[in-house]
Amino acid sequence: MKLLLLSDKESEYLWDYYKPGRLDGIDIILSCGDLNSQYLSFLVTMTGKPLLYVHGNHDKTYDRHPPEGCDCVEDRLVTVKGLRILGLGGSIEYSGGPHQYTEAQMARRIRRAICASVYWWGPPLYSMLPPRPRMRRPFTVTSRSSTQSQPSGGCRS
Repeated sequence: MKLLLLSDKESEYLWDYYKPGRLDGIDIILSCGDLNSQYLSFLVTMTGKPLLYVHGNHDKTYDRHPPEGCDCVEDRLVTVKGLRILGLGGSIEYSGGPHQYTEAQMARRIRRAICASVYWWGPPLYSMLPPRPRMRRPFTVTSRSSTQSQPSGGCRS
């Protein structure tokens, strides 16, 4: 399966100088945020492939003008062509803007998305920013009553 991952900057090669057939062989397009909604609509129209997106830390217009023909997978676990994908957009909080989260808020989002899916078996994680390198197990939560990490399988928020 071939995935096309997009983020932050529209490609002139894919938009201004697009040629039919250029993206043949692509199965799914994943937008990791901060892209013009018209660009995403253009790509889904020209390729006919499923396009999934999450919000980036600078996305302020998707709520008013979402990309047409695209699926927002923000905080959702979806299966597309047999591939399970958990969409987590935004970034670490740095200025208090929209789509910025503390580590605790992000852990809560992950737990909620996992708990919402009864059949979760470790989907690939795709997000605006990857988990911090010091996080050995991104799907763990530290209990306040102990210092041991435990799996986040318990559906608590």
